[in-house]
Amino acid sequence: MKQYIFTAVLASVLLTASCSDDTVENGISDSQKEMISFSLSDGSIQTRAGFTGGETRIVARMQSNDKDGNGVRYTRCVLKAAIDGTGGTDDYSEVSYSTASDTRYWDDAFGRKGQISVYAVAIPNSTSETKLLESLITGSTPGWATETTPNNNTIQWSVTPDQSTNPLAAEDLVYSNNIQEGGKDGRYVWSYTVPVGYPANTGATTHADGRLVFTQATGAQESDPGHFDKGHLVFTHSLSRLTVTLQEGVGFNASSDADFKFNSETKNICLRNMYTSGTLDIQKGKWSTLNTPTDITAMAPGGTYANANGTYAAQMLPGYKFYENGTTNVMQYVIDDNMYYVTQGQIYTALFDKTTGTDPIISVETDGTGNYIEMKQQKNYQLTITVDKTGIASVT
Repeated sequence: MKQYIFTAVLASVLLTASCSDDTVENGISDSQKEMISFSLSDGSIQTRAGFTGGETRIVARMQSNDKDGNGVRYTRCVLKAAIDGTGGTDDYSEVSYSTASDTRYWDDAFGRKGQISVYAVAIPNSTSETKLLESLITGSTPGWATETTPNNNTIQWSVTPDQSTNPLAAEDLVYSNNIQEGGKDGRYVWSYTVPVGYPANTGATTHADGRLVFTQATGAQESDPGHFDKGHLVFTHSLSRLTVTLQEGVGFNASSDADFKFNSETKNICLRNMYTSGTLDIQKGKWSTLNTPTDITAMAPGGTYANANGTYAAQMLPGYKFYENGTTNVMQYVIDDNMYYVTQGQIYTALFDKTTGTDPIISVETDGTGNYIEMKQQKNYQLTITVDKTGIASVT
């Protein structure tokens, strides 16, 4: 799983904050306000990269709490992340506001008293935010507002059951919730141990947890100058993937493709009773609702094949359980007029070797039915299936 960390090139006053202690409602121009901005971060080697496939639109919902408990305000805006051209470990996507009307300011969000959380979603490398805006809970646009019934920071999402036309990239939902109370590594805080005016993104800031706030040097008076935190967005994949490589086994004509082909009416592999729609709670980073399971009628092919040999992929919402002794069919396909089935138990056995060792990547859980491996978000489960003429030879 690759997480995405972003840097922003938004202009920001980093010396003396200009905004008031409360929201500004007296006509002060935006040019005199303090912009909320998203900045460089120091992710681990595995995560230090941005979107490499193209510019990406991000829909963000922000929440500002008055630190004195005098209210909560909300807003929604669109950000844009530039392509990370090299994909190197020291490179990041640059983030800016999509339009002038999307720009958000501390002055409108309780100023120095504001405590800001950010809940964001994106489709990696997609410049279309239409589906995100339609599905994401609404917010005040273009400014901040008090909501009588606060939104619950959720998004409705679904994937296409027939994935033979390869819609994976267009439906690959990622989310960011690391800037909130209890959030991890979301703040880029000004450090007062270096000279004032030291470049903000080359050593004058440090990572911290929690919401974005106004920070001052130790011992400073409330009215003294200070700096607003910048934000650091880490995105996580919300879906699961299953990748299947089919191999021709014993009993087929090795010199001809004629008998190792899918029947045309079945396209390729059908996955039974997968979760294809539900509700993602962005704040918690969990699917709060999984709708009734449906079949994924065909997987996305990894290329054009003369026969069924090849790799196929599908994505779905997490939550499906492979039981250790499960006889329920997970997948089925027709090759040379023969129907082949793969059961939960076969997949459980194939995945089980990844549950052992000092750093297992798959965990076994137990309920009243028995032991099971549950599909998790941001994981890609990869299987190699050898198909003999008379049945499934192996699943590894």
